[in-house]
Order: sequence, then C-alpha cells, then structure tokens
Amino acid sequence: MIRKSLVVFVVCASLALAISLFAAGDTPTGGQTFRHRYRGQERGLREAGWQAWRAVQTISLAGKLGAGGNRRAAVQVPNQKVSRQSLPSRPVEEAQLPFVMELKRPRKMRFELQFSGADGDSGV
Repeated sequence: MIRKSLVVFVVCASLALAISLFAAGDTPTGGQTFRHRYRGQERGLREAGWQAWRAVQTISLAGKLGAGGNRRAAVQVPNQKVSRQSLPSRPVEEAQLPFVMELKRPRKMRFELQFSGADGDSGV
C-alpha cells in the first residue's frame, strides 16, 4: 500500500515538473518582458531627473517668520525673589516678518529678513 502511494506521488511530481519546465520555456527572456522594459525606462527617467537637478543653480524661498510673542508658559526660577509686576510684559501675539532666502551653488546662502521697514541682510 505504501509502495503504491509512493509511486503515485513520484509520477505526479514528475508530471508537475515537466509541465512547469514546458511552461517556463514559453516566456520571453531578457529585455522582452514588461518588467525589464519598465526598469529601463525608469532608469532613463531617473538619470534625466538628476541631470535637471544638477542644472539648477539658484533656489529662492520666500515666506513669513514668526518672532517674539509670549505663548510659552512661565518658568519658575528657584531661589530668586522677583515679583511678577517688576518684569516687563511681552506681547502675546508674535510678529510675522517677511523673509527671502536664496541658495546658490556651491554652498552659498543669502538670508534677508525685513523688520520695521528695514532690511536685515546676511550673506554667507
């Protein structure tokens, strides 16, 4: 009984192996499959993207920077007896200061901050 089931198992395994080898011979190889064609296109697009990124010489960023304000909780200083009324009060709202930052190759940066109508320029 065991010998008969072993023979049936070997015949089925051999048949499955033969079918899989026959089916594997029909598939296209090399650059013919969709996956290989896609990878080649992806590699070309990636290289084109890097070339475009390397061609960029200057990037300019503009926005608003928050300064000042008193949104933090008060911190108690140990062993110091200063009354709260003697400390100057800060405004609760923070000022929104416009800025412009320019990054230039190689490793150059210019940061301009405008406050009270005057420009603060820092070039590095």
